[in-house]
Amino acid sequence: MNLISVFAPSNLPAAVRRQSPLAVQREIILQSLLNAVTGFAMLGMLLYLARTPINLSNLALITAFVAAIAFLLLVTLSRRWPYRLRAPLLTGLVVSACLASLSSQGLNGSALVYAVAMIAVPTALFSARAGIASLIAVTLVYAIYGWLDFTGILPPRAAPLTSLPAQVSAWINLLLAYLLTAVAVIGAFQQLTAGLLGALSEQTSLAEQLIAERALLESRVAQRTGELARRADLLEAARQVSNAIASETDLEKLLTTAAERIKLVFNVAQTAIYLANPKSGAAELRASSGSVETGIPQPAPAFRLDESGPLSRAMMAGETLYENIGAGRLLAPMKSGDQAVGLVVLTASQTNPLDLQDAAIYTTTVDQLALSIGKALLVKQLEDSLKSTEENFRQATQKSWEFHLKTTRKRYAYRYIHSTTIQGAIVHPASEQALNSGAIVQSTCADQTGQPSALLAVPIKLHGQTLGVFNIRVSGAQISPELSELVENTVNRLAISLENARLLENIQNRAERERLVGEIASKVRSATDVESILRTTAAELGRSLGVTEVIVQLNKPQ
Repeated sequence: MNLISVFAPSNLPAAVRRQSPLAVQREIILQSLLNAVTGFAMLGMLLYLARTPINLSNLALITAFVAAIAFLLLVTLSRRWPYRLRAPLLTGLVVSACLASLSSQGLNGSALVYAVAMIAVPTALFSARAGIASLIAVTLVYAIYGWLDFTGILPPRAAPLTSLPAQVSAWINLLLAYLLTAVAVIGAFQQLTAGLLGALSEQTSLAEQLIAERALLESRVAQRTGELARRADLLEAARQVSNAIASETDLEKLLTTAAERIKLVFNVAQTAIYLANPKSGAAELRASSGSVETGIPQPAPAFRLDESGPLSRAMMAGETLYENIGAGRLLAPMKSGDQAVGLVVLTASQTNPLDLQDAAIYTTTVDQLALSIGKALLVKQLEDSLKSTEENFRQATQKSWEFHLKTTRKRYAYRYIHSTTIQGAIVHPASEQALNSGAIVQSTCADQTGQPSALLAVPIKLHGQTLGVFNIRVSGAQISPELSELVENTVNRLAISLENARLLENIQNRAERERLVGEIASKVRSATDVESILRTTAAELGRSLGVTEVIVQLNKPQ
């Protein structure tokens, strides 16, 4: 504390602030009284010195007065001194001043003020009992001084009264006035103290209520924060499940992944996923994950959709149900539109029971799973349709080429050897293996000179159907990967070119047949009788088709 702040009554030491509110208020009153008494004492000293010169007769009095002021200033500045020391010192100074005034003036003038102060200071600093004790002490001292004065033991302080009864009457009246003033001061301080205690008690009670309410609010905020954090964790878990199943298109892998991820991220004891089978009228267990704790039944392998159990009721009603089995079980239907296509059963663990307030999060995850299942089923249908189309196309390609090769009169086989291209080919075991397996085959054999050579057989495939084989032979023990890749790419383009050529030949043959049919029909229409029509038809068909024999006849009834 600096010198100026020491005089401030509200600037209390740390030790005082930790005391009761009443002790704090009395410390403030004590410092205020010390400041006032010190100020008045210094002012009185200055006024006395201003009107009274210093000499040997008053030097002792002035020295005592200065010492008293110095001591009073020391008590005022010593804020760290305990209250039980500073308050009695101030009270002692007031009592000393009061006794000195009573001895010199009685209850007259400034002595009366000091007497009232002697009542007020103990009452304010300690209690009403201290004020009453001070009142009794002042009364006794005043009575003793009055008796000593009336008996003439003490020297007279002023001119005596005209008669003793009048003097006694004035003395009694003054004492009664003082007693009345003292009682009023004590009563006023008592009321002020009681009011202050009541206000402090009410303030303390209000502060305690505020502290309790603050603690309650902090507890609720912490609880709410924890709840929000838990729900945020659940939402993050739902996001992780959605991310895990979003890109999966295989239905079995999707269901297995979903069951495992839901159990893991939601920390449940078991997850079971059922899918409806409209043909059998039942829902079948397609995936499950987790171990079953004591008291929790094993998941049923299937259940009828028309039975009255909780599983079928939840699925057919399309509403999430909660069963109080073990730590709890949640039944969440998977819906496609308004129709339930499956059911997810979440069985809680004993350490992490399910909360019904989180049912919306679980339902959102199940809805996301239903969308992924619908997408996986659609992808499977598309894959099945694509496989069926490819198989039909492969069979059509096979039949078209079989028909084309059977109807043609050409031998489609060529061989390039020694810079010469000749028709016909030699069938190697590697070629037969490539034709049968539809895969590239490499082998090693000896050429005509006995030197080793490498053979590469590449099947000519179109839409998965093997049309033929392409063979190359090179000198050396093996064929380089670059050459093998080049031959494979060439054969792939060869297959496409062969298919285009076949289609073109089919179109040309069809056009030729249409032309022949048109010519034959034109010649047949030019004939005028049945015999001419039959003769013309047989002759034109035989000539156009190049067959050995054509017979056209009409059936004659018996």
